[in-house]
Amino acid sequence: MEFEVQAREDGEFQVVQLQPVVVARCPDQAMAITIASMLNGQSEPAEEPKLICVEKPVKAEPETAEEPTVQEQPEPKRLDGADLEAAFAAIRAGGKVSDVAKRMGTTMPILRGQWAGQARRERNEQPEVKASTALVPVQDAPKTALSKVTTAIEELKDAPNCRLCGRTFVMTPDRQDLCARCSADDL
Repeated sequence: MEFEVQAREDGEFQVVQLQPVVVARCPDQAMAITIASMLNGQSEPAEEPKLICVEKPVKAEPETAEEPTVQEQPEPKRLDGADLEAAFAAIRAGGKVSDVAKRMGTTMPILRGQWAGQARRERNEQPEVKASTALVPVQDAPKTALSKVTTAIEELKDAPNCRLCGRTFVMTPDRQDLCARCSADDL
């Protein structure tokens, strides 16, 4: 290990540990000198570099922690036929896709993909409902702002007037002759 003292911008000094890292392994010295010169930014190989004898060999690869042994799990299967229909029925009944997948012996992503494809197919197979056979009556064309205001004015003409203040109001079952303000004051 080698240490170097470096000056910082704020006037302090720091001690830095230099750790060699193997960048390349070369079969001969000439190639090693050429590569080192290029990495140092020199266009031509430098003079004979000083050779450093390493007391202990430099590790080419960093130490890695021993990987834990992984138990091999069986390959998850794609469902088909009756199993797939049973899984779809369970999902339609409100079951969670992950729970159904565990029961059927597959993974959730596989079953989710199959369920999404099935839902897409079902949506595309549904016949379009024509306006004449619709269960809900077809609405009139959207009203313009003027027609909405006119309708509101017509509805207000039929509304009763408050017996205390004379304002037009909408009747409620508990107060049929007083507006909201007057009924609040009356309490």
